[in-house]
Amino acid sequence: MGKKYEYVMDEAEIRECGRFLTWEHVKCNKRTWLLLLMILAAELILRPTYVVATALLSVVLILIVCINCYLLTTRELRGQPVSIRIEGNRLKARRRDYGEVPCTDIQMVRRTKRLLFMGYTQGDKRQAWYVIPLRCFADGQEVEQFLAMLHGSYEPGQNPSQEQRDAYGEDIRLSFQMNGESWGRLQKGAADLGNSGSLGRTARFKALMLWLCAVTVFVLIATGLAAKKFDLLIVCFDVALTAWMGMWVFYRNPEKKIRKQLKAPQLQAAVCGLWQFSFADEGICVDMPQDRKSIYLWESLSWLFETQEAFYFFNQDRKRFIAVPKKSFVTREQVELFYRLCANHGLQRMEAKKARYVPGWFLWIILGLIFLAFLGTAAVKISLGTGS
Repeated sequence: MGKKYEYVMDEAEIRECGRFLTWEHVKCNKRTWLLLLMILAAELILRPTYVVATALLSVVLILIVCINCYLLTTRELRGQPVSIRIEGNRLKARRRDYGEVPCTDIQMVRRTKRLLFMGYTQGDKRQAWYVIPLRCFADGQEVEQFLAMLHGSYEPGQNPSQEQRDAYGEDIRLSFQMNGESWGRLQKGAADLGNSGSLGRTARFKALMLWLCAVTVFVLIATGLAAKKFDLLIVCFDVALTAWMGMWVFYRNPEKKIRKQLKAPQLQAAVCGLWQFSFADEGICVDMPQDRKSIYLWESLSWLFETQEAFYFFNQDRKRFIAVPKKSFVTREQVELFYRLCANHGLQRMEAKKARYVPGWFLWIILGLIFLAFLGTAAVKISLGTGS
């Protein structure tokens, strides 16, 4: 067993980690930025006078997204004790909850001034990172030794996952053979719970409201500077586009996106196979394909919902969740024991609200109408001799 590295990040490390993860988030959302640039380019073509406003608006929008991501990241890191170690061929970490992945999954290693980052790509192309402050290592040689262990060969012995499971003291153990279709339905169910408002107002929703307000203010300022006058037309156009993007993000049915993800071979390998759920007094242990594991402590879980397909546990951050398919229960006694165990840890089943979505084709019609209205109004102004 390797050395256990235990730490609580100081403010300088938190800021550095926040900057790194924010930049990685920006790089992983290329399609979002491309969509934003296409919309802004369309505005620039329609009204070249407002090139200053367009450039300023794009910078402001990107800054708002980056600042929001940075603040959410640093808030989660502040004051949190973390421990990381290498055991056998597995990297194990604890921050609120437990997580472990095979060392071979760690394909990205980054080193900054104060921190060592180790990352892997999840099935849906999102990146997950483990981080250790460099001050935890005695010197650079220990860092290299740690990385050598991370990428070293595994010596046969007792399966550490089984060893930990035996010490875990499970009360209920369930198994479910997951395929792509069932995984897609579970992901859709979780998205429905989040989009329906069953979890309350999320930080993401609040960020969107802040985004809408900031866009309105900055468009007023930018257009005034660019045209040296107040132009209601361009302000309405920008606000309408921003509102449309908000509808695209929050009110578009995620089913099409999920089905597209299922076509990726990497995702198939990551989710298709045997899933095992162990419930004990400590928390919920989830064994996944590709020899990955997560353990969620009861105190880190705040919501329990029951749908027709599954039971959903949501973490306090409202992002991470556990979906336990109902088909994994074999007997009614298991279900009753499951209910009692959840109730004993303060988790009562909550009513799920119904998610409502706007059809994708309708959103494209709305976008077309926005452009037609803008062009029509601009043409009328030009014909009356009031256009710019």
